[in-house]
Amino acid sequence: MTQAQALEFVTQLASGNYTTEELDVLQAYLREAPRQELHLFFDAYYEAIRALPDSGPVDPEFQQRLYNLYPGEDDAGAAPAPQGLPEAFLPRTRPLWAVVTGIAAALALVIVTASVWSHRAPEKPVLAAVPAHHPAPAPVIQPGGNKAILTLSNGEQVVLDNEHRGSVVNQGGVNVVKTGDGSLAYHPSSLPAAPVFNMVSTPRGGQYEVTLPDGSRVWLNAASSLRFPTAFVGATREVEVTGEAYFEVTKDPKRPFTVKTPGLDVDVLGTDFNINTYSDESVSRATLLNGSIRVKGRVLQPREQAVVSHTDGGLKVIPGVDEEETVAWKNGNLQFNDADIPTILRQVARWYDVDIVYEGKVPQEHFTGRVSRDTDLSGVLHIFALSQIHFRIEGRKIVVTA
Repeated sequence: MTQAQALEFVTQLASGNYTTEELDVLQAYLREAPRQELHLFFDAYYEAIRALPDSGPVDPEFQQRLYNLYPGEDDAGAAPAPQGLPEAFLPRTRPLWAVVTGIAAALALVIVTASVWSHRAPEKPVLAAVPAHHPAPAPVIQPGGNKAILTLSNGEQVVLDNEHRGSVVNQGGVNVVKTGDGSLAYHPSSLPAAPVFNMVSTPRGGQYEVTLPDGSRVWLNAASSLRFPTAFVGATREVEVTGEAYFEVTKDPKRPFTVKTPGLDVDVLGTDFNINTYSDESVSRATLLNGSIRVKGRVLQPREQAVVSHTDGGLKVIPGVDEEETVAWKNGNLQFNDADIPTILRQVARWYDVDIVYEGKVPQEHFTGRVSRDTDLSGVLHIFALSQIHFRIEGRKIVVTA
């Protein structure tokens, strides 16, 4: 098979209209093809899947053949996924980027792998096929976006996603502006005699960026809040956070910066760090990217994470954390590393503003992967079907059925 023939074959492959012999020929071509040709083939296959109204069930024979395409080596010698293609892997096993590229990339360029995948065998190979009759589509649940409410010191609330660019309000010499990129910024022209507090809160399915009066920048994740003074008066700078937030703090050694949360407090000089303190998680986490912070008397170095138990307040420091995973939400991704289904679905629930219900036993699989937060909900949920984990959408409720 030549490159041109392989590219012509992708439509048949996507719709399930192929024979075992043709699959043999394709596998032989892919095994020997240069990396650039692999890029082109899987890109074409992804586009062919997207063009179908329904991609049908996953063909387990095709899945297994792609699984075996790269036999892999030990951890030190395993070949990385080609640049530009999704990468997925089983812990301490072979790379599975090929499997997921051919199937899950068609579901919004997801990279995901179940830790039990290699132990499952389909009862009977079923070729993917486009059904003759399509059932009524499930409701499309769109991802979240820039949504927040500003609560002023007098209790008045401003829905920020409805506000036009420009001045939102002036409070005691502090001009609050919605900037050109949609974020909120505070510009004090004079200092009030006593602190005046505002709060920015995001709903489920919301995120927002705020520039504080000292120039520090804060990104709020979904279902989070930030309470702060409209101008920092006195020798300290203190803010309060619930949920999750990423900080880039302006250095000012004479006025230390403190973030107070229900689960932990963080003392800062000038640094970049992330705080995750959702009440439905078992721990709060403060992860340092640059600079230094102090949590419960322990000074953290870059790439260290302070983990504080919500049960007993105990502190554990984890070195060498994955910075990309920590700030994936800020950079537009849902990302998880060896995470169980409940952990992943809590992220999903916050971003897509849905409720999660388990019908029967909670699945025990663990997943590693990344998906754009711009993907609609069905595209995210479909990836779990590769491990026989299924969902039913009922309005804004997601029922996990297996």
